[in-house]
Amino acid sequence: MTLARVSTVTTAVEIPQGQTLAQRDDPASGMYAIEEGAVVVELGERSVELGAGDIVGELSLLVPDAHRSARVRAATPLKCLAISSVDVTTLLEEEPAFARALLESLARRLLDEFAE
Repeated sequence: MTLARVSTVTTAVEIPQGQTLAQRDDPASGMYAIEEGAVVVELGERSVELGAGDIVGELSLLVPDAHRSARVRAATPLKCLAISSVDVTTLLEEEPAFARALLESLARRLLDEFAE
């Protein structure tokens, strides 16, 4: 996978503090790679903060017709790279390194969760 390939399908976005990026039970439309700032992922009564280098919104893209599992809100002003669900699917099919990177991100999050 080349960064040039991924960069052709990303859109740089700036999101103000407090804005909701994803609402629980909404249809999945894409994912965000956080470049600067932090988000709060609200999972029922639990909250997790994620920041630069983390990805949000990817989980619901891996299951056809899935909906968002959490509310994601900007805890600070954000700079992100947005990738649509269609482009994520294409990258997963055509770029094995992208798929591995996404799986590694998910696995690290699960390991962190079990460590708590």
